[in-house]
Amino acid sequence: MQQQWQIRAEGVQQPGILVRVLNNGAENFVTHVRHEVRGPRDRHFVIPAGFRFDFASIPAAGRWFISRTDARITRAAMVHDWLYDRRLGSRKVADDIFLEIMAEDGMPVIKRRVAWLAVRLGGGRAWRN
Repeated sequence: MQQQWQIRAEGVQQPGILVRVLNNGAENFVTHVRHEVRGPRDRHFVIPAGFRFDFASIPAAGRWFISRTDARITRAAMVHDWLYDRRLGSRKVADDIFLEIMAEDGMPVIKRRVAWLAVRLGGGRAWRN
């Protein structure tokens, strides 16, 4: 599969993300540098350095199935959290982008579908807040 979503960390040659871990509770990751995101259908936005997010908000009971720091979900989770934080587009579009990026990053179909379904069912409160 050809990658359609390009996510570049400023100052880094290869695709990927750069974050650092914060030891302050639920929101425990922060983008270390600016990230430029380009996707299909002329989607383009920038996630600034210093954006705090929690990677994948997976309940403890489900972490045996999908680790919240699985490399195949990290890019998708960062972008998804940014879209929710900024209310860019609709909630459905944000959730669908989450699914697309997980597919590109090699998350198995069943795991990405379960993660997508979880944000569809449980993300309403986060979108409204």
